[in-house]
Amino acid sequence: MSPETLDTFLSGENGMHFIDAGTTTCSDLLAGKLDVLLVHAQLGEHASRDTALTELARAFDMPRWFGHNWDALEDCLTDLEWLPEQPIVLCLIGALDDVADRDTLLDIVQSACRYWQDAQRKFHVLMDLRLKHDND
Repeated sequence: MSPETLDTFLSGENGMHFIDAGTTTCSDLLAGKLDVLLVHAQLGEHASRDTALTELARAFDMPRWFGHNWDALEDCLTDLEWLPEQPIVLCLIGALDDVADRDTLLDIVQSACRYWQDAQRKFHVLMDLRLKHDND
């Protein structure tokens, strides 16, 4: 992703963009973007649902009431009151073993993007190509 493409992505509507994590890093892409809160979640090569939820809880510094399930993740991603009020870029690197879990995670992240778009807060996601839906 070129710097121009990244700037266009970040200034546009909230959404997801897939990156080749083997050739670039989110930190490199966002270098110099001081107004953005980078939330980096490293899922690993073959993450389970539990591993993904634990890593996202760590990355977002989720509150203690986070229930470590998909519903709780969606609740937290549409709350975020414990984080500073600034644009957020979630960087999801790795892959989930289970296709249904991957699809659920992508649906939740996409839902969070829409929620924050309606709330007029920037929430963008840079995702590893290995998380891409087969029909994207």
